[in-house]
Order: sequence, then C-alpha cells, then structure tokens
Amino acid sequence: MVFIKHSNRGGVKVTSKAGKTFTSKIFNTSDDKQANSLNFYSSTTKNGESKFLFNSNMNLITSNKNGSIWGMFLDAEENGKNILEFNGDKNEIKTSNDGTSAWVYGIKTSSTNGENNIKLKNTNITTNSNYVARSIEISDENLGKNNFELENANINTVGNYSYGINIESSNKNNGSGENTINFKGENTFNSTGGKSAWGFRIVKNKVNRGEGTKITSDQDSTLNIVSKGNTVSHGIYLSHEEENNKANTTFNGKVNIDVSTNDQGYGVYHSHKKQNNVTNTVFNNDTVIRINGNGRKMAVYNETPETTPDDSKSIISFNKKLTIDGEPTDPALVSSGKNAEITVAGKDDVNILGNIFTSNKGKVTLNLLNKNSYLVGLAKNNDTGIIDMKLANSSNWLMTDDSKINTLDISSEGTVHFSNTENTATLSVDNLKGNGGIFKMQGNVQAGKTDLLSIKTSSEGNHYIEFKNMADSKSTGTEVLQLVESSGKAKDYKAVFSLLNEDNHVSVLTDDKKPSHPKAVIEKGAYLYTLGRATDSKIVSITDANVNNWYLFPYEDDGKGKLTPGAESSLSFSNTIYQINLLNTETLVQRLGEIHFDKTDLKPHNAWIKHVNGKYTSFANDTIGSFSTHYWGIKAGFDWLSLRNNWVNYNGISIENLNASTYPKRFEGKTKISGKGIGIYSTWLNKNNDIYVDLVGKMMRYKGKYDIVNYSNENIKSNNASINSYLLSIETGKRSYLLQKKEKAFYIQPEMQLIYQFVDDYTLHSSNGLKSMTKNSNSLIGRIGFRAGLDFYGDSVLSPYIKLMYNKEFLGSVVNDLNTARIEMNNKDDWFNYGVGISHENKKKGRQIYLDVQRSNKHLIRQDWQVNLGLRYSF
Repeated sequence: MVFIKHSNRGGVKVTSKAGKTFTSKIFNTSDDKQANSLNFYSSTTKNGESKFLFNSNMNLITSNKNGSIWGMFLDAEENGKNILEFNGDKNEIKTSNDGTSAWVYGIKTSSTNGENNIKLKNTNITTNSNYVARSIEISDENLGKNNFELENANINTVGNYSYGINIESSNKNNGSGENTINFKGENTFNSTGGKSAWGFRIVKNKVNRGEGTKITSDQDSTLNIVSKGNTVSHGIYLSHEEENNKANTTFNGKVNIDVSTNDQGYGVYHSHKKQNNVTNTVFNNDTVIRINGNGRKMAVYNETPETTPDDSKSIISFNKKLTIDGEPTDPALVSSGKNAEITVAGKDDVNILGNIFTSNKGKVTLNLLNKNSYLVGLAKNNDTGIIDMKLANSSNWLMTDDSKINTLDISSEGTVHFSNTENTATLSVDNLKGNGGIFKMQGNVQAGKTDLLSIKTSSEGNHYIEFKNMADSKSTGTEVLQLVESSGKAKDYKAVFSLLNEDNHVSVLTDDKKPSHPKAVIEKGAYLYTLGRATDSKIVSITDANVNNWYLFPYEDDGKGKLTPGAESSLSFSNTIYQINLLNTETLVQRLGEIHFDKTDLKPHNAWIKHVNGKYTSFANDTIGSFSTHYWGIKAGFDWLSLRNNWVNYNGISIENLNASTYPKRFEGKTKISGKGIGIYSTWLNKNNDIYVDLVGKMMRYKGKYDIVNYSNENIKSNNASINSYLLSIETGKRSYLLQKKEKAFYIQPEMQLIYQFVDDYTLHSSNGLKSMTKNSNSLIGRIGFRAGLDFYGDSVLSPYIKLMYNKEFLGSVVNDLNTARIEMNNKDDWFNYGVGISHENKKKGRQIYLDVQRSNKHLIRQDWQVNLGLRYSF
C-alpha cells in the first residue's frame, strides 16, 4: 500500500501552504507478511530533481498488521535528486507494526550516485516494531549523497532492535559517498529496545572514498540521546569495518547522552576494524553522558588496530564542560590501538565518575583545570597505552585503586586523593611535572602498608604530601613508611616533596626556648611523624642511599620522638590529677588553723570553711611539653572536741569541691577537671608538751576532659572521664617556745608528714581515635620541715609564721597505654616548699581566721603560688 509514489526521472514539485494540516493514514490489516506499506515514496534518476516543500503541518501515519513499513522512502540514482522539507509548526511521521518479523522505518533514504536533501522542522517521528525499528535510515551511504537537517525534532523508536538514526554502507559495492546531518534547536532521540537500542548507529562495512559522514550541530542547539536496551545499548555508535572510511562529527551545541542496559552499554563508541580510516568526533559544548544499569558499561570507547598507519586516526575530543555520570567501578574513558585518542581539554568543569584505561598505544589526555573539576576512578595504561593527565587550580582526582599513567602534570594545588578505603594504593607515573601539586595519602603504620607514589623516569617541581592523621593507629613511634619511590636515573629527578597537615597546613609549634621548626607533622597513634629523605631521619635509621626517595618517619625533638597534642593532653591529664592530689596533702594548720589556741578555751564543736587557690607549672621533659594548671576550691568540715587525759581530740568530717584548668604551651586548648570529696580526720593535741598528731582519710571523685586544637587545626575532644582517688595521711609535730613573755612568745615547730594516695585506673577516648588507658598509680610523699613564728596573747590572739618544708616523692610512677604504646611518667622527685602565714583568733566570738601562702622551688612540677584562706568557729 502506498499513498504517494513518484518514480521517474524527476521534474515533479509538490508544495503545501502554511497554516494548513495535511494528514495521510494507512492501516494495512493483511495477515500476509509480504504486505508492505509505504506512505510516501520518491525515486528520482538520470539528472532529475523532485521537490516536496511542505509548509503545512504534515501527518503521515502508517500501520501494518504484519508487513514492513516505510513512513517515507526517498531514493536517488544516476545523478537524480530529491528535496524534502517539513516546515510546518507540528509534523508527525508515525509507523507501527503488530507482527514479529517486520522491519519498520520512519524515514529511509538511499542514494547511488544521486542526492537526497531533507529538512525536518518541528517533526515527531514515532517508530514501533516487535522486531526492527529504525526511525531514520540512511542506506548505501558509500554510494551517494544524503543530507539531513533536523530542527526541534523528537524521535521515539521502540523495537526489539531499536535505532534512532542508522547509517550503513552498501552491502555489495565499494564507492564514494557523502552524508551530512545537522541539528538545530532542540532535538531528542529516545530509543527503547527489547534486546538492543542505538541512539545513533553508523556502520561502514564497505569502502567509501568520498567525504564519508559528517554530523554537526549549531552552537545554540541541544541534542538529547536516550537509549535503553535490555542486552545492548548505545548512545553514539560508529564502526569502520572496512578500510578507507571517514566520519567527522562536530557538536557545537549541548549534548546529553543517557544509556541504560542490563548487559552492555556505551555512551560514545568508536571502532576501526581495519586500517586507513579516519574518525573525528568533537564536542565543543557542554556534554553529559550518563550510564545506568548492569553489566559491561563504558561511557566513551575508542578502538583501532595496533598496527594502523600514521595517517589513520580515531579521535574523540571534549572541549568544554564534560560530565560522565556512572559508577566509579565502570570504565569512563577507554582507548586502545595506535592513534586512538580521547582528549578532554578541561576548558570548563570536568566531572568524571569512572575509570580510565588505555592499551596497545591508545591514548587518553585528561585535563582538570579548575576547582570544580574531578575524576573519581582509577587510571591504567596497561604498560602499552598512554595516559597523560594535567591537574591544576585545586582540581581533584580521587584514585579508587592502583593506577599507572605516563605523565602527570600537577600544579596550583591540584590534588590526587589516594584511595580512601582501608586498602592502600600505588600511583605509578613515568614523568611528574608541574609545581605545587598535592598528594593526599594514608596508611597503616603498624602493618607498614601505605599509599605510594612511584616515579619511573623523571620528576620536577615542588609538591606536597598530605598524609591522613590516624590517631587511632597503634604506633610505637619507630615505624617508617616510604611514600615516594624514584627508580630512574638520579639526575632526572628534581622534585622536592614537603608534608602538609590537614586543614590549614600548620607547621609544628615549639616551646619559646627553641627555634621554630619549618617541618609540618601528621599524627600516627600517639606520635608525630614528618616527611623527608632517608638521611633526614634521626629517630630511626633508614638504609637507603637514593635521595629521591621520600619517607614518613618519626618527628625528632631533642633527639627523641614527639607526642601528638592528644597524647600530651592525655599524659598531662594524669599529671593534673597528681597535682590536685598534691593539693590534698594539706597540713593541719592549713585545714584548721592554729589548734594550740584552743588549749585554754575548749569548746565542744568546731565548724570551718576554707578557700584554696593556686597555680602549678609543669616543665617540659623528654615526653611532654610544659603546661600550667590553675586550681581553686572550697573545703568545709565539722568536728567534735573531747578530752582524753592530757589530749585534746578533734574527730570530724570534711567535704570539698576542687576545680582545675590546665593550659598547654605548645598548642591551643585546655583540660578541665573537677572533683568532689569526703573525708574524716582525727587530730590529737597534748596540752602539756604541745605534741600533735593528725590522721586523715579521704576519697575523691574526679571528672575531667580536654578540648584542644592540634597542629592540623583540628579540634580534638576527649570523653568526660571519671577517676577515683583515695588518701591516707599522718602528720605529727611539736611546738617549742624559745622566748616566752607574757604578751608574746617565739616558737619553732618541727613537723613531719607521710601521705599515701591511690588513683584508680581510667580511660580517655579522643574524638580522633586516640585511646589512653591510665593504670592504677600509687604515691607516697614524705614531708619534713618546720614553722617558726610568734604567738601574741590576749583576747585576740595573733600568730604570724614562716615555714620551710622538704618533700620527697618515693613512688609517683604513672603508666599510660596510648593505643598500646606504653609510656611511663615518673613523678619521683624532691622539692622544697616555703611560705608565710598568719592566724587570728577572737576568743570572745570563738572565731579564727587563718591565711597560708606558699610556693615551691623549681622541680618537675613547680607550685608558683598557693593561697589558703580559712575561717573556723568554735562553739
């Protein structure tokens, strides 16, 4: 069945007026599979010319039950020429078939030494078949000329084998042909295949000595290609299966390719099966390629024979914005064979999810040149291909696995992120170029595994390695990790690597007494590490004469390793607990004032309260830096007085609340500890000889945490740890009067005291993963010394004094496990306390006010000052 059929030497001209609608419907219900239908057919030969200029709206609707269908078929032979234009506002070519073996075409052209010129404007082509559906077919492309111009066309193709545009050579003869397709406005191709689907399919299996195929699009145009094939799905497919073929595609407008498959899917596919072919596909505008589904999926594939001659090329170029949206495990850019090249210019944002592979002299050139550009995937040249990459201006490559490329030109904070999984990765580069590139690495110190940059031939420029802080690793502070390997000739390696911290890349700080160190550091477990050559390592000896190899090794500070701020804070935390416990080793006069005033005016009860305030300075040692501790607190108690022969006995209870804040000198932050306690005491004073004995027992419950900023400007916080501490103390002394008058007396009072303290174990968990376990610790401090002063008698008794005490710590060892790294802090030392005090008692009111001020000489922990101010009422 045919609606319009023209077959002669040409000379026919058919036109229609604008504003009209022309509709042709053919419904063929024959069961005969040979009952084909053509809605529009023109065959022009022997220099004839046929013109079909439709300015009206055109509707060509064709339906068959079984036979094949051509919505339109134009054939030009022997210099014949067909011209077809759809210029209406709304045009439709619709073909459909209910059979299982029919070939259904929307529009088909064939030219043998002839020419077909077709312009389709505002045209919807819908093609449906249960077998083969081809919306636009150019057959015998190597024998004549076919020129298409599509403007604002929508092509919907559904079939078991579905083709939006299909271009094929003659299946019999070689020849010379030229075919062009130009896109204007917005054009959309939707191809859905039960088995396979192609957006564009170009297959050349015969020689074409002519200009071949040219596809172009206008700069302000948009081309959308959606391909959904259950088995095979292609966006743009081009295969040269015979020699001497050409295909040149230049998309000046935007291109969006969306491919879905359950088996095989390709966004852009080039293949040269034979030699002496030229294919060039250029994307000069924004391009998006999306690959979805399962199975073998590739965004861009380019293949040529490995032995192809130099003038035979297959090139795919992306010159503006490029987005490849797939799975990071799928290939994104694949090039195999001589002169098979894929080039991404990087002139705009480039976002690629997927891998890069080359082999057999195939080449990929990828440029990521701005901060919005990235590659997520690996890159491998398989030893026989070429991959050249350039990263600049804070662009990023997230390398998901081992990669091997030829040239890496990296500069201006272009960044390579090695695999951020538990597995380490190696980047092998023949030549490293640029200046100011960043390599973000990580590794397992304990296992000795790390990311590696392996440079095979040459290197240049100053580059940076940012190694991931791993405070949760189990480091002993003696491990060495090689990060850069240079295996070629020494004279060809000129690159210098420096370590960057994370975040703001801050160099390690030092105490004021030391010069500033230029090296940056990273954290591994409890220790700091830095980067350098083998000869730079001082803590651990590295046997490597190659000065172009770079290692991560322990940071050296005065010949020893250096702890991280988190580790130092954990250790200073235990020191702060020790310092607060020193505060609890108060003397009798600091707690109750002068009990000797009570001998002549005994009252059955005493209530007292005191405030303590002071500061400790802990000096830097081989393990941690210096820090200062400011402490303050309130203590109160009540006791009952009783006489036992010549002894005055005070039995009482006490409560207290203490607080401390510790400030490190090397880094920002502080440690806060607060404690609550309860105690009992029994004090004895002999009225006859002024000997006294003071027995004290206490239990303290501390809570504390730290909040610091490490050398990478990371905020590190610990949990709020709970610590139990217990104290037993015995103090004795005797007041001896040397000069005694009615109104005053000079005395000297020798004293000695023994204090035992036990601190239960506790654990600090840092927000960065560091775990500090502090074991049970014991302290035994002995004190011996004297107070000397004057007692002024009367209704108001005043007693100023001076004091000098010698103290010695007999135990004091604290063991910390920092991620299993055992560090022992030894507080065993001796020191002197000295100070002044004064007590005033109003006997009529039963009130005593007492003040004690002291400090210590410099030792491991210096008490800068301490003030005790108390008030006691007797009633």
